[in-house]
Amino acid sequence: MMDVYIKARRGGVRFAVPASDVGKILSEPVAIPVPDAPEGICGIVYDEGTILPVRTLDPARRRPSQLVILCTPGAGRTAYAADRVETMEPLNRAELETALPIGDGGILLLCKEGTA
Repeated sequence: MMDVYIKARRGGVRFAVPASDVGKILSEPVAIPVPDAPEGICGIVYDEGTILPVRTLDPARRRPSQLVILCTPGAGRTAYAADRVETMEPLNRAELETALPIGDGGILLLCKEGTA
């Protein structure tokens, strides 16, 4: 059985999140920008009593986005900024061969503009 991923885009970056790790997707979230946040953080979002940093995989995009993908891999919760969700399906052969893991949460970088 092949793993199913939610494939999303943020600016010029396509990435995939294991569908089994996705708790929910917030559309038009109330995400607050954080001045001088560390690289890779584009804001914070409040969900069910928890404030989470929103990670961006496109460092050129420091503002919060139209979507936030809330994940629950392992013991923690993480939030990823996305402009849109493309599809939910297994990775194709080309994606499997070229995907790069990002951190330890199962997120995969599928491509960045200028690299694919």
